[in-house]
Amino acid sequence: MILKKAREEAFKLEVKNRINAYVDETYRCWIDQEASMKKNGLCSMFEQILEDGKQLATMEGNNE
Repeated sequence: MILKKAREEAFKLEVKNRINAYVDETYRCWIDQEASMKKNGLCSMFEQILEDGKQLATMEGNNE
């Protein structure tokens, strides 16, 4: 019973470590992509979302 519990805990830790590694890699790739877009004179995705939101708000304001 103790061995089974130890295996379950080890498995949970392994899964947690894989998830953390995936999150770290995803974040690193996102930062690299944002830097590359800036380097090439493009808006970052975040900046583009903000600009799109402003444009939508302006369009909605004109419809009222």
